[in-house]
Amino acid sequence: MNEHISYVPKVIGETEMVFMKAENLQPGTFGVPEPCGTEAIDPQQIDVIVVPMVAFMKTWRIGYGKGYYDRYLRSFDGLKIGIAFDEQEVADYLPHEHDIPMDRIITPTRIIE
Repeated sequence: MNEHISYVPKVIGETEMVFMKAENLQPGTFGVPEPCGTEAIDPQQIDVIVVPMVAFMKTWRIGYGKGYYDRYLRSFDGLKIGIAFDEQEVADYLPHEHDIPMDRIITPTRIIE
């Protein structure tokens, strides 16, 4: 039987984000609960990542503007799943060169690949 472990993001400084075991969570950056440990998981050891977004177009994610996920996803080879509501879809987004597309975006009514 394979062991499944959940990891959650922790913001480090102004530009970096790491993922750590989802335990001992306390309010962190932006008031979001974060793990208070110091042992980050290597991105290559994560199979699937669920990514939040403000909006999307096709499989392009529009984030919150700080670039944490875009920087992290550059070194991530697993499955990238964006989660959004249908109402978050936009028709006229021009991706930036640093944007990382999702493998799938899941909304309440469809899966976009």
